[in-house]
Amino acid sequence: MKYKSFTLDQFQVEAIEALLQDNSVIVSAATGTGKTLIADFIINMLISDNEHNEHNEHNEHNENVKLNYKLTGTNHIEYGKPLIVYTAPIKALSNQKFREFSSEYGIDKVGILTGDVQINPTAPLLIMTTEIYRNMLISKDKILNKLKYTIFDEVHYLSDIERGTIWEESIIFSPDYVKFLCLSATVPNADELAGWIRSIKGHNVTVITWDERAVPLKNYLFDKELGLCNYHALKQKMAKELKAELAKTDPKILRRLKKRNRKKWRMLLEKRQQHQRRVPPPNHVELISKLKEKDMLPALIFSFSRKDCQNKANELTGRYDFSTNASRSMVKKLFNEHVEPELHELDSVKLIYSATNHGIGVHHAGLLPALKIIVEKLFSLGHLKVLYATETFALGVNMPARTVGFLGLRKYDGFRNRFLYSNEFSQCAGRAGRRGIDDIGYVVSLIPRDGSLLNEFQIMLSSPHEPIISQFSLSYNTVINLVKNHSPMECEQILRSSFDYYIRRKQKKHMWVLRRYNQFLGVLTKLGYISGEHVTNKGEFASMIYTHELMITEIFETGIYKELDNIAIAILLTAIMYEERHKDHFKFDRESNYYEKICSVIVKNHVVSNDINYINLKRMCLIVRLWCQGCTFSELLEISNIEEGDIIHIFRNTIDLARQVKHATKEPMLKDRMREIIDMIERDVVKFSF
Repeated sequence: MKYKSFTLDQFQVEAIEALLQDNSVIVSAATGTGKTLIADFIINMLISDNEHNEHNEHNEHNENVKLNYKLTGTNHIEYGKPLIVYTAPIKALSNQKFREFSSEYGIDKVGILTGDVQINPTAPLLIMTTEIYRNMLISKDKILNKLKYTIFDEVHYLSDIERGTIWEESIIFSPDYVKFLCLSATVPNADELAGWIRSIKGHNVTVITWDERAVPLKNYLFDKELGLCNYHALKQKMAKELKAELAKTDPKILRRLKKRNRKKWRMLLEKRQQHQRRVPPPNHVELISKLKEKDMLPALIFSFSRKDCQNKANELTGRYDFSTNASRSMVKKLFNEHVEPELHELDSVKLIYSATNHGIGVHHAGLLPALKIIVEKLFSLGHLKVLYATETFALGVNMPARTVGFLGLRKYDGFRNRFLYSNEFSQCAGRAGRRGIDDIGYVVSLIPRDGSLLNEFQIMLSSPHEPIISQFSLSYNTVINLVKNHSPMECEQILRSSFDYYIRRKQKKHMWVLRRYNQFLGVLTKLGYISGEHVTNKGEFASMIYTHELMITEIFETGIYKELDNIAIAILLTAIMYEERHKDHFKFDRESNYYEKICSVIVKNHVVSNDINYINLKRMCLIVRLWCQGCTFSELLEISNIEEGDIIHIFRNTIDLARQVKHATKEPMLKDRMREIIDMIERDVVKFSF
């Protein structure tokens, strides 16, 4: 069976058939197997002008697909109303999908909503972050009245500690008539997830599990001495060397220690391991050399450090040139199209320009958005032979390579430095092997000769994937909207709809959410957001603020903001939204008294004064003030050590929050002030463009 130019695998056919039977569908399949093609099929069908054109279009392009295209309730498709929502876990993926689908179906058929970007919001296909979808659901946005399908890309994000609640609430608050297509990397408890959806939505839910790959993977280690090898070969080599070292000790002593004193035996082993011939750790340049020799390029090389990605690309640029005249011409064209002339002197721009002119790329969240777009286009067109990237590149981005390499297998997850989980390794490794091009995809891991690291690697490789677990937690915004839109009985029913409740019900540990709800109700009542079973004007405002809702509401609904000018408000909003990263550094504002001025105002409200991070407030004063006063982006980079992409991210989050305030307030003057603040911040590189 074929769809467009692709021969469908059996799991894709089964998923499409289940969707056409009006079922919700969960697809659990390895990265790189073609899950997105299922989403594309249902989008392609529903986006057609009408049933007749739909039928003709699919007959013309998909002659070998013999399926019934009629869907219950979709015989008449109206434009101007969204029919299908495609959610993604991060803005970068939403932006990429918008570009892809706009190119495929036309800009008039596709819209995007990510909080800081809103384009064509009445299109029949809406791309959005899961946060935006959740917010539209909980506020009962009328734009979703005609919705037929919601696609949850990377639904295993439900397990994410910080954002998993958003995914659960998106499923819980979706209307029962909306069916789901949930796409996920392989998870062992897809049936449990399906059971939960059946129990709360009344859907028929089909689970499609697929472990086969169109392009099989072959795993290697890379060793300085052995080159490309497998785990057993390297382990044997190390064991042989250790045996040779132990042979230097009297055999009688060895036998006695092994039999009678295990502790001293282990100490001897460790000592001999330390003294055995040390082979230098594997080097990425030598790896690329070997991959080039074996015709295993292009390669996507993962590092879990942004700085390391840039350093490695810079180092390789000095050693290799994979470019052609055509690729250099394309690099020049893309840089002229996407990068403003005044930014060409930035170190990051120079680095990426030099690297891409050698057929080498870098991709991470700290880069200017324009640079990431350039690298993605060059890689997809085959102009880059080596790309150093952080793991976000593996998240839903359909850009495979012949080989995937790992410069290390440990990462800092915000809490600790740990070995990769099997799911994380598979997500990245799954980018190896290009369907229709490669017979085999290669995965190569660089590990120094360390027995414990090798053992950890083998355990990870053989471990089952981690199940999806619930991270459900309540927010004040959720509680306010529950009171606003539901009766007490309905509220209790909704609280009993979480995935956590579904799992724990058998364990009798599920009442915490009801206790937590009542605690939140008490706080909101005391602060004047709720009165009895009703939401007050203050609560109405807070119901449309989706982050730091109490602090933001107290600033604007009590009127203390009126004592601040627009720059001071912009500083305050940015300080609230700023997410500190390790080793961030900012210069302080020693020329103005904005910090003292803001502090003297917020001290009048105990909620704001108790919750604000005063260090972050001080950090944001100079960078926000200068940007609002019109400084160049290059000048901004001298104020902080954080990367260009992070600065843009900070400002776009502030724009998102200002838009929430503008939407929430009924005061014309405050609406005007939010527009003015947005206009001050949303300029030059901060202004989003595709």
